[in-house]
Amino acid sequence: MFGVNKLKNSIRITDSVECPVRGCKTIVPRQRGHFRPLTKYLCPEHSIFISPSTFEYKEQAENLLWKEEVDLNLLKRIAKVKRESRINRDNSEDAVTWNVFRFLEKENLLSRYLSTLSKTEVTNKEIMYWSYSQS
Repeated sequence: MFGVNKLKNSIRITDSVECPVRGCKTIVPRQRGHFRPLTKYLCPEHSIFISPSTFEYKEQAENLLWKEEVDLNLLKRIAKVKRESRINRDNSEDAVTWNVFRFLEKENLLSRYLSTLSKTEVTNKEIMYWSYSQS
């Protein structure tokens, strides 16, 4: 995952778009309309598809903080019921949801977090990712 310190402050956009990673000189044709993860838009050095407004990791695991085998297997099960996913995108709400709630779940902090939010003790909790129940 590229943090803010790894990305350029701005990128040049004309009929082409430069890779947003600091120090990278790769330039790809400008995408117009809908985002398409096609080879002609790929930065081969950083394995990201580039558009003027976003980039997408070639591998979804690159945008995740929690990517051990158990995590990736859970994501595969979720993908069977989830209608769409943009988890590969740099500005993905799905990636934020996964990274935050997976952390709370793995660190056994979900009950405490929910109790703090609701100002009442929460002991019976089940996390459901995009309507997918692990149980």
